[in-house]
Amino acid sequence: MFAQSLYHTYKRYRSLQTSRISALPIVILMPHSACNCRCVMCDIWKDNKNLKQLNESDITGLLDALENYGTKQVLMSGGEALLNQNFFKFCEILQRKGIRITLLSTGLALARDAKRLPGAVNDIIVSLDGPAALHERTARARRLRCGAQERPRGWPYRGALIGCHGPCRAGDRLG
Repeated sequence: MFAQSLYHTYKRYRSLQTSRISALPIVILMPHSACNCRCVMCDIWKDNKNLKQLNESDITGLLDALENYGTKQVLMSGGEALLNQNFFKFCEILQRKGIRITLLSTGLALARDAKRLPGAVNDIIVSLDGPAALHERTARARRLRCGAQERPRGWPYRGALIGCHGPCRAGDRLG
């Protein structure tokens, strides 16, 4: 185990010292280009009409490269990754290869997928712009709050910590 770790460290070092990438410990995939939020600081949603989605063969086609580059974690972003109907299949494929999965989400679809998410992803990061009132203004959404007493409806995991991306208050929890 130590020898493998040392080798991956060397490969990452080599990538930094040369113009050739030899290690990608973390890869960002965008399974769905559209977004279900209309944040004023973001323009992804403005291109929703030009939808692009990954499919199962895209993910399986990446597996050899992910293994060759020593990828340990995939961040699912977008748009909103949960809008891809094959999201959970992608997670299953990646998990079989021992790859950790982090979901970066607007949070608007968490309640819908609350029962499936804990088995599919290792971490969830919810993009928030600050306290509820500020987030509702900038994201133009009223369906998600970040606070100690609030969590998405149907979220079965009381106390499950979900990271907040953006100027969210330290210690905020959904659950």
